[in-house]
Amino acid sequence: MLRPVDNVREYSLLSNPRTPKEVTSSVDSVTLKTSPDEIATLKQSSARVLNVTNLQSVDVLKDVLSTAQAKTFRQQFGSVGGSWCCAPTQDKNQGMPQSSYFRLMKADRRQRRGLGMLG
Repeated sequence: MLRPVDNVREYSLLSNPRTPKEVTSSVDSVTLKTSPDEIATLKQSSARVLNVTNLQSVDVLKDVLSTAQAKTFRQQFGSVGGSWCCAPTQDKNQGMPQSSYFRLMKADRRQRRGLGMLG
């Protein structure tokens, strides 16, 4: 079962020196294919981490997951976001952002209306 707090990690997790060896030694790098059988194939991996190398070029909700799986994913991960603050002064002086916020998924029309983003 996917749980946002347990399953969504920062992009740099695998290159972070603080990441436990038990995690970094059990990584499967995969290229996601757009087929209904792809999830079953990925579930067969014994790796603790699946590093999907082409995720930015695949519409997982439309091209990989079934309608029911996509609905469940949206319900569980729709509000997942993250942020960081307080970057070092050196970074700020070099013009880098002091803080940042991200959302895992784009807000749908109803969510944007609720956030005052639509008239």
